[in-house]
Amino acid sequence: MDVSVSSGRAPWAGTRYLTDDETKLLAELSQEDRDFYVTLLDSGARWGGIAKLPWSQVDIDNRVILLYRFKTKNESVLPMTDRVYETMRRRRECGQTMGFEASHPNSLIIR
Repeated sequence: MDVSVSSGRAPWAGTRYLTDDETKLLAELSQEDRDFYVTLLDSGARWGGIAKLPWSQVDIDNRVILLYRFKTKNESVLPMTDRVYETMRRRRECGQTMGFEASHPNSLIIR
C-alpha cells in the first residue's frame, strides 16, 4: 500500500534563484532601481507594499520590515536578508527620508 502524503504545496512552489541573465539585468539597473528590486525580491512582498514603504516601517536595528496589509488588515514582520539590510542601512545613511515611495511615485499599483 502506498502511503504518500502531499505537502499541500503547488509543484512549482519553492525557492527560485535568479538566472545568470536576470542577475546581469539586475546589475545593469540604476542604484535606485536595484535597491527597489532587491528589496522586492528578497522580501517576497508585493510591489505596492515596497513602493509605498515608509521609513517608519523599516526597523534597521532589528533587521525587519513591518508591512501592513490593507486587504487582510494585518501586519507582517519580514526579516531582512543581508542584501536588504545593507540596502536600507546605506539609504538611511544617505539621508533619504522615505523608503521607496519617493523613488517610485508612479509605480504600477492597482488602486
